[in-house]
Amino acid sequence: MRRTAAFVGVLVVALLAAEGALSLLAHRSLRELLPAAPPPRAAVEPSARAPDEGPVEPAAPGPDEAPPGAGDAGEAGESGGEGLGAIYAPHEDARVGYVLQPERDLAIYDGRIRSDALGLRSRPGPPPPDDAQRIVVLGDSVAFGFGVNDDECLAARLEARLAELRGPGERPVACRTVAIPSWNQRAAAAFLLDHWDELRPDIVLDLPIANDVYDLDGVRATGERRAWPDPAAADPWLTVSVRYQMSGMVGRFLSGRGGELTARDLGPDAVLGDLCAESRRRHDDNAESIVRLDALLAARGCRLALVWNTIGDYTWSLTSRLAVRDPELPSIPLLRVARPEFSLGHDPHANALTLDVWARWLAAELVERGWVTRGEGRALPAVPGEYEDARAAPLPAPEECRRQLLEARARGAEALQPAIDFRSGRGLLQVFGGLNQDLTARCRLLAVLRPAGSVLRLELAPFAARPDLYPLIVAVEIAGRSAGTLTVRADDVTRVSLPLPDDLDRSQPLEVRLVAERWVTQRRAARRLDLVSFRPLSLECGEP
Repeated sequence: MRRTAAFVGVLVVALLAAEGALSLLAHRSLRELLPAAPPPRAAVEPSARAPDEGPVEPAAPGPDEAPPGAGDAGEAGESGGEGLGAIYAPHEDARVGYVLQPERDLAIYDGRIRSDALGLRSRPGPPPPDDAQRIVVLGDSVAFGFGVNDDECLAARLEARLAELRGPGERPVACRTVAIPSWNQRAAAAFLLDHWDELRPDIVLDLPIANDVYDLDGVRATGERRAWPDPAAADPWLTVSVRYQMSGMVGRFLSGRGGELTARDLGPDAVLGDLCAESRRRHDDNAESIVRLDALLAARGCRLALVWNTIGDYTWSLTSRLAVRDPELPSIPLLRVARPEFSLGHDPHANALTLDVWARWLAAELVERGWVTRGEGRALPAVPGEYEDARAAPLPAPEECRRQLLEARARGAEALQPAIDFRSGRGLLQVFGGLNQDLTARCRLLAVLRPAGSVLRLELAPFAARPDLYPLIVAVEIAGRSAGTLTVRADDVTRVSLPLPDDLDRSQPLEVRLVAERWVTQRRAARRLDLVSFRPLSLECGEP
């Protein structure tokens, strides 16, 4: 017993010494070297209404309701993934960003996922024969099947439903999920082309999602998502992230969430609104990326079709552009609206039954188009009546899509406000990006305002925790042109009025970009660092 006690005592002293040395020299703890706990049975994204879902019935929020994505993200951080599961791994292609941790058993909510060697969701069942007709379901969390099991996702259900239509004597079909939650279209297309030799699809079903006009974020080596420059973006340091990442910011200001504002007070969505030059550039880039993919697939003998899970303003923005750039590209609409009962319940993504209904509709569509052959006498069971009632009609002619787009733009222009107050949250959705959860600015900040008056007034404050950063020069651009600089100091609020250009086109929204000359990292949590430059207080168009 004395020997055992002595051994334990020596071991404790050694561990304490090692802990002290590691903490002093490497700023780490022995606990960080222990194996990580398995991923929790939680979502890797906030459960607030996702930006990539179409309108929920009723289709538009009332004047006192929160806008889509205005839920509380809690400690999700700007990346939306902090503390909610580490299921990702960096991909070698920076345009792709990230995939699932390869060859792992993972979970999102109650959905069980087995990842394959590529970091994709595994296709259930035995490997397909070499002569199988290959179909890829391409996209982000909707195409992925967020929160459902591998055999319940859209690709798996489509393969099963096509097998029912084709019969045992027909050429087999193999459907593959090439989708990761929060990918944009560029990321999905880049992955498909990177791994073409293995995937070799005959048909690609691309699910366009509003996420596609946002920048791609990144992941840490430990698997958590984080804000990160998108190398394919026009301004990588702006870090325009998907809309749910603004939810924690706007939620605190809304009535019913402890705030005083209504959804209308937040202004229109700067990124999705298709109102100003930067938003339209993003929608144009989205359409051109699809057109390029269509041409590359056609050169490989592969067909591409767009599949709309729901119909909304983003539909009109994209289809209006594609009507000019790629008028023959097929579009397959599924639901007119996404009713709550079609979702997971605790999360707006489609449930297993909804995904199976989509698979039945898609299987019938592919057979009708002659892209897949039907077995003699084969038919699919009818879908439940509530789904048929919500099914979308074929997309209208380009002229009607354009009319719908112009109406959406007019609504946004009417809601556009001449000021953004970061203290009250008024106009906050008119910020494109560059904000941390505490409303400090990162490297750049871009916002859109209604042009009013003759000057732009700015109020910027220092970040109190880092007085060493100041004085800090911040360049100001108005409508894409340099308007001068201002200096943020450590001990005071900087207030500046800059003249609006005399030749400013006041029929167009006004873009204001703030560019900090430098920035620093600031630790927010155990594994989270934010980039910080200054604290914006207000931007306002008005009179001197």
